[in-house]
Amino acid sequence: MQKHKSKLVVVIIVALLLGAGIYYENRHSVAKQITEDSIAIVEFPSGEIIKADIADTESKRNAGLSNREQIGIDEGLLFLHDEKAIHNYWMKDMLFAIDIIWIDGDIVTGFSENLLPENPASTIYSPEVPVDYVLEVQAGFVDEIGLLKGDKLDIQLPEQ
Repeated sequence: MQKHKSKLVVVIIVALLLGAGIYYENRHSVAKQITEDSIAIVEFPSGEIIKADIADTESKRNAGLSNREQIGIDEGLLFLHDEKAIHNYWMKDMLFAIDIIWIDGDIVTGFSENLLPENPASTIYSPEVPVDYVLEVQAGFVDEIGLLKGDKLDIQLPEQ
């Protein structure tokens, strides 16, 4: 009788451990999938991290942050361009001020700070040199973290 109770206890413990492992793995996989499918992680030399939505199609790039109420201090929008070029941006239908960070590969080539919404949008913002990434963040972010031209970023894109 004691032997059967011991086996039963072992079976229950193993079942609980397996169940916990499956729960953790599923939870981890779902979180990883959400991150990998929709968000880029950009880490700055200061240690600050921005979780950025990705604009990787013409329609997403055209929409940008238009008509959004606001973004969080640790949020942004990362524009992925197919080729390095002088890409032009404007503040069409923007409701809040932003900083734009111009990026070549993983190197900051410049930034445009504290850009205010315009109605109608008439100012065009462009990098000084060709870039393939552009990151839009809350106004004041560049100054707050002391970002400099030449800083190297760690840009983690979702697996495609």
